[in-house]
Amino acid sequence: MKKVDESPLHQTNPNQTTRAQHKRLGDTPRLAFTVDEVSTISALGRTTLYSKIGSGELRARKCGKKTLILAEDLRQFLSDLETVQPSSGFAKE
Repeated sequence: MKKVDESPLHQTNPNQTTRAQHKRLGDTPRLAFTVDEVSTISALGRTTLYSKIGSGELRARKCGKKTLILAEDLRQFLSDLETVQPSSGFAKE
């Protein structure tokens, strides 16, 4: 009878990420987002995002078929958007 710790299922691979490591990685700020994720967190539609990427207003990277937007590029894009100027009819108190 084999001991549990000798079972191939219980052997650890030094290249594998453990759950504890994943938890620690969860504390790290995200470096990049997919277009769907950016759409969710920015309230901008996918079509708008792809249009902004196509026009060069929003930088994106490709990794295989996946389109990624770096967090710093998203922040820059949002910061560069036109600021709404208050008008008498826009902001009501």
